Amino acid sequence: MEMLAEVLVFCQGSKTPYCLQVAKKRNDILTAIRRMAVDGADVAGPAIEALGNCGDASDILLLESRASVVQKEAIDPNDKLAFDTQQAILYLIRQATQEIRKRLSAH
Repeated sequence: MEMLAEVLVFCQGSKTPYCLQVAKKRNDILTAIRRMAVDGADVAGPAIEALGNCGDASDILLLESRASVVQKEAIDPNDKLAFDTQQAILYLIRQATQEIRKRLSAH
């Protein structure tokens, strides 16, 4: 997941044969990463980080929506692991949206 995001970032604007092939699959790769960031419980963290590396403005809304859902999840106060996991996902979402905003403001 993160490797796919790094490949997208690396190939941004490159005209090498490899990167031209990657560019053809960019939308498919981003679609898969977005789906996993929202639906893939086991891979949500890496997918969220990946969006931070290669996502666009639309991903800010996606991530903020995901944060809203995560915040509303009822967590048993005695389940420290569940609470820590919830907080970690929210942290990753904040970091990813900051990275996207920083990248967008640099353009």
